[in-house]
Amino acid sequence: MANSENGIPVGFPVADWAACKQPPRTMMQGRFAALEPLDVSRHADDLFQANSLDTEGRNWTYLNADAFDGLESY
Repeated sequence: MANSENGIPVGFPVADWAACKQPPRTMMQGRFAALEPLDVSRHADDLFQANSLDTEGRNWTYLNADAFDGLESY
């Protein structure tokens, strides 16, 4: 098993993995949450503030980017 730069286990490669179909670009309403397309002008500030709570950068382990220094670069 491999580890990320932060020492978090990331697991083994999955044989014959294939991506699933992309979700629609419209709001999907569930029982407890709604999923909607990202709108930078409406969502960036709140998302940046929420991601900034992760002071160790652990939330970025499985993403293809590192933590951002400020809202402008985010």
